[in-house]
Amino acid sequence: LKKETGKTFTDLVTERRMEKAQELLAHTTLRIAEVAEAVGFEDEAYFARRFRQCFKIAPRDYRNKAAAAALR
Repeated sequence: LKKETGKTFTDLVTERRMEKAQELLAHTTLRIAEVAEAVGFEDEAYFARRFRQCFKIAPRDYRNKAAAAALR
């Protein structure tokens, strides 16, 4: 798999989880902890750290940015 995609299976799973988290943050009013749990993270702080690593923005800031964009 890594030879074909350049990513490990774990990387691909994490990528999908983070994409789902983006969707939930942008389109629901779930708390950050609830979003973290919905995408398989038990620890909200760890989820936030991983989200920032992936997207260079904190989950709360991402939600605020998505909400502002929706108002335009």
